[in-house]
Amino acid sequence: MAAWSEILKRARYLGNRSQFDNELDDEIQFHIESRAEELIADGVPARAAKERARREFGSRARVSEETRSAWQIAWLEDFWRDLCYAARGAARSPGFTAVAILSLALGVGANCGMFIFVEALLLRPLAVPRAGEIVTVHERTAQSGMSATSYPDYVDLRDRSKSFDGLVAFTDEDIGFAARAGATPHTKHGQVVSGNYFDVLGVMPALGRGFLPDENQIPGRDAVVILSHSLWEREFHSDPDVLKKQVWLAGTAFDVVGVMPAQFASVDDDLTESFAEYYVPLMMAPKIGTNPDILVKRDSQDLTLIGRLRPGVAIGRARAEVSAIAANLGKQYPETNKGRAMTVQTFVNYRTTGFGGYVGLTIMLLAGAVFLVACANVAGLLSSRAAGRSQEIAVRLTVGAGRPRLIRQLLTESLLLAAGGCAAGVAVGYIPVLLVRRLAGQFMLSEDDLAHLALFRMDQRVVIFSIAVALIGVLVFGLAPAFQTTRTDLSGAIKGSFAVPARRGVFRNWLWGRNLLVMVQVAISIFLLTISGFIFVGLNSMLDIAKDSGFASDHVLMMTFDPIVATYKEVQLREFYRRLRDGLHSDEGIRSVALGSSYQSTQVRPEGYQKGGADGDSVPRIWVDHDFFEALRIPIQRGRGFRDTDSPGAPDVAVVNEEFAKFYWSGQNPVGKRIRVDDGGVRWVQVVGVTALKQYEGMISAPPPKLMFLPAEQNPKQLPMTLYARFDGDFAARTRALMSAVREVDPVQAVPDIHHWGQTLEEFRRALQLASRVIGAMGVIGVFLALVGLYGLVAFDVSRRTREIGIRMALGARRGWLLRRVLRQGFVLAVCGIGGGLLLNYGVERLVETFLPPAVNKGDAIQFNFGDSQIAMLMLAVLALTMLAAFIPARRAASVDPSVALRAE
Repeated sequence: MAAWSEILKRARYLGNRSQFDNELDDEIQFHIESRAEELIADGVPARAAKERARREFGSRARVSEETRSAWQIAWLEDFWRDLCYAARGAARSPGFTAVAILSLALGVGANCGMFIFVEALLLRPLAVPRAGEIVTVHERTAQSGMSATSYPDYVDLRDRSKSFDGLVAFTDEDIGFAARAGATPHTKHGQVVSGNYFDVLGVMPALGRGFLPDENQIPGRDAVVILSHSLWEREFHSDPDVLKKQVWLAGTAFDVVGVMPAQFASVDDDLTESFAEYYVPLMMAPKIGTNPDILVKRDSQDLTLIGRLRPGVAIGRARAEVSAIAANLGKQYPETNKGRAMTVQTFVNYRTTGFGGYVGLTIMLLAGAVFLVACANVAGLLSSRAAGRSQEIAVRLTVGAGRPRLIRQLLTESLLLAAGGCAAGVAVGYIPVLLVRRLAGQFMLSEDDLAHLALFRMDQRVVIFSIAVALIGVLVFGLAPAFQTTRTDLSGAIKGSFAVPARRGVFRNWLWGRNLLVMVQVAISIFLLTISGFIFVGLNSMLDIAKDSGFASDHVLMMTFDPIVATYKEVQLREFYRRLRDGLHSDEGIRSVALGSSYQSTQVRPEGYQKGGADGDSVPRIWVDHDFFEALRIPIQRGRGFRDTDSPGAPDVAVVNEEFAKFYWSGQNPVGKRIRVDDGGVRWVQVVGVTALKQYEGMISAPPPKLMFLPAEQNPKQLPMTLYARFDGDFAARTRALMSAVREVDPVQAVPDIHHWGQTLEEFRRALQLASRVIGAMGVIGVFLALVGLYGLVAFDVSRRTREIGIRMALGARRGWLLRRVLRQGFVLAVCGIGGGLLLNYGVERLVETFLPPAVNKGDAIQFNFGDSQIAMLMLAVLALTMLAAFIPARRAASVDPSVALRAE
C-alpha cells in the first residue's frame, strides 16, 4: 500500500506541477520569515535577521530541487524534457527530419504491409477460446510427408490418448445444396465433422444447438445440419424460424438444428480451403456422396484431426504419446499402418511448414532487407549530423553533463524519428491492402473470395509488430551515432574543429563509420534487386505465357462437375455429359460445347528418349472430349485432334503440344510416336496430333510446360470435368440457359459456379501483374534508399572539406582533378557494396539449395530463370546510379569559388 501511495503522490505532482511549485516557494518563504521573526524577537535588527535567516536556510534552489526530487518521477521528467528538445530540433531541421522519417516509413511500411499478408495467412490463431491449446494431429510417411487420417485410426487415437481434452475429425466437402424442396441445388462448401467438433473448439451455435452425442453413433441415421451465419443471412434472410425448416444436401433432406455465430470461421488448418457454409455429422458422410467406406476402411485417409490439449499437458508429451500409439497401430495393422507415424503440431507450425512457410519467410526477408537499408540510411544521416553538433555536445560535456545522459537524449531524438516513421509506415503498409481490395472490385469474386479478402486487415497484432519494428530501428540506427557523437575531442570541438577526428589507415578511412553504412546499404540493395529480380522475371514470364496461351478464351463459359458431388457411377456420368451437351447444342446462343479435366501430373517415357529418371518424367495430363480443340479454337499444327471413334475399345491415342514434341523428339515428326504412360497402370499411347497450346487454365509455369491430352472416352476413372461452352450474346442470359440445361437433364443435380473463362484468365493475369509490381517495388525502394545514403555521405564530405577544396583550388588544382577525386570515393564504396551484395546472394543461394525442398526449389511447378547476363546488367545499373548519386555533390565541389570558401571559413 505504501508503494501505491507513493506512486499516487508522484502522479498528482505531475498533474499539478505549477501548483506544487508555487506552494513550495510559499513554504520556503514561510520558513525563512519565521526564523527571521525569531531572531528579531531575540534583539537582532530586522535587516540583519533576514540576511541571517537566509544564510541559515541555505540555497533555495538546492532545497527546491531536493524537495521536487522527492515528488518527481525523475526518468519521466528527463524523458519529457528530452522529447521536447528533440521536437524543437526536428522543427529546426525540417529537411533532415523529412528524409529520415520518409526512409523509416518505407522500411516500416514494407514490413507492415508484408506482415499483414503473412499474419493473415500463416500466423493468425484460430478464432476460438484458448486457441493456444488447439493443435493438429496428422500422419506422416517417408514417401508422402504429412497426410490425413482414416476414421478407424481416429477412433483408436481418440480412445487411447490421455493428453487431449477432446479430439475431433473433419473433412471438407463440396455438395449440392438447396434451401427448399424443388429449388435448383448449387455446389456449396461444407464440413463433415465428428459430433464433438463444437464442444472441443468451445464455440456453440448462436441460434439452436450443436450436435447431440447420439448423432455421432449410427451411420446415415441423423440427417441434421448446422448453418454458417453468412449462409443463414443469404439463403434465409436471417429468419429466426430457420430451425423449423429443412435443407437438401445431395438430394437428402436435412433438419436445420443450429446457426453459427457471425464471428466464427470454419477451421482451416492450412488456409487453402474455402470457408464452410454448413456442418454435417460425420456419420452422414457415406450418404451424401463422399467415400462410402470412409467409416470402415483403415486405408481411407480422408480426415483432418485437431485436438485440445489438457491443462498442464505440454505439446511434447502429447507428441510422444501420439507417436507411441501410431507405432502400436503399425504393429497391429501392418497391411495399412506400417511405416505411418503420427505427430502433433501447433496450427502456426503446421501452416508454416512447407511451401507456404518458405514464401512467407521470403517476403519477410525482403521486407527486412528494405528495413535494414532504411536504418542504415538514417544512421548515416545521424552520423553526418553529429559533426555539425560537435560543438553543442562538447559544451554540454564541458559544463558537467554525463555521457550516459547525453546518449539518452540522443536516443530520445532517434525515438521521435522512429515514432514518426512508424506512424507513416503503418499508413504506407496499408496501401497494398487497399490496392488489393480496389483491384478485387474489378474481379468477379465469389462470397468465399470476399471472405478470404476480409482476413487482410490492420489489427492489433499488425500495429504491435510495426511498433516493435520501429523500436528495433531505434537500436539499429540510433545507438552507434549516439556513442559516436558523445566521443569527441572537447578542446578541438569548442574551438570549431570537427568532433570526430579523422581516422588513420586505409581500412579505417574507407571501411568504417559512414562509409561502412553506405556499403551495407548498397550490398543489401543488390541482394534485394537480385531476389526481387528472380521473382519479377519469373512472374512476368508466366504472364507472357498467359497472354499468349494459344487458344481463344473470349466468350467461353465454364463450369466444373465433380463426380463425387454428382453421385453418379461411370456410365451414368457419361450419359449425363452426353445429354447435357445435346441440350446445349439446341440453344441458339451456344455455338460449341466441349469437356476437359483439370491437369494432373503423370509419369511418361516417350519412345526413343533415353534420359530422365528410372520411372520417366512427370508431365501434366489433361482428359478432353473430341470437340475440345475445335470448340476452344486450339489449332492442330500436325496430325489430327480427337474423334468420336477414339472410344474405350479403340487404340490409345494422345495429342501433345509443341513444347512436348520439341523436348522429346527435336527435329523429328512426333505424329506416330508412342509414349509409355503410367497412370495407375502402364500402357502405350500413340501421338496423333500436335497443338500450339502453351498453357492451360492459367498454369503457373515458366517456361511453357510440356502438355499431353488424352481422350476422355478412354479414361477408366471418374474425374472432375469442366464444361466449356462458346456463346454469343449476353453472359447472364447464357448462364441462365446453362443452368436450365442442367436442370432439364437432372433436376436434383447441383449446379456449380459458372465463370467467364476470359475474365477468369484476366483476373489471373492481373494478380500476376500486381505480385510482380509489389516484388519489383521492393528492389527499387532498396536502391532508392541506398542512393540517398550515398548522396548524403558524399555531400556531407564535400561540405566538410569546403576549406580544403578552396585551398587546393587557390593553389592551382584543376576542377577535373577534384571531380575525379570526389567521384573516387563514391566508386570505391559502390564497388565494395556490390561485391558484398554478390557474396550475400551467393550465401543465400546456398542456403536455399540446402533447406528448400527439391519439389519447391527445382520442381516443374514454378521456375524462375535469371541468368548471369541479367545479374551483370543489374550490377552495372546499380554502379551507374551510385556514380550519378556521387556525381551531383562532386560537381558542386568542383564548382567551389576559392575566395568564397576561404571567407566562409
